Amino acid sequence: LNVAAMLPAPGGGPGLNPCSPLREEREFTIKQYKDVIQLAHDWECPTVMWLAGWFGFGTSQKDAWNYSLEGLQDVSRYAKELGITMVVEPQAADSNLIESADDALILAEEAGESNVKVMFDTFHALYRNEVPSDYVYRMKEK
Repeated sequence: LNVAAMLPAPGGGPGLNPCSPLREEREFTIKQYKDVIQLAHDWECPTVMWLAGWFGFGTSQKDAWNYSLEGLQDVSRYAKELGITMVVEPQAADSNLIESADDALILAEEAGESNVKVMFDTFHALYRNEVPSDYVYRMKEK
């Protein structure tokens, strides 16, 4: 079997949160992502998914966004050296930071790395009552 993609972090709870207000948790998360990126390389898996995380009381959305963006930039540079593509996945069920396809497109663009794309999951679009076909056209370049 060929592995098509890997997801290093479950969403919706503490432990692996790239937008955590706790520096130690963000660092632990980045290390986990890099370990999975190395595993993806070893298994010839071309894609690793980025879950942007969830923020709570005491953290502004802007700060959480910046923490997640910094983490994505760090891991995407590491992934690029190994030939791995990072994809930002909007997951309204598991993240309150990147909920829509638009959010994913913005974060991927702001990352500024050629190996950062987006993952389109029809379930998540339908979960938010979005029109999946609209996003196919809007995301085609990423």
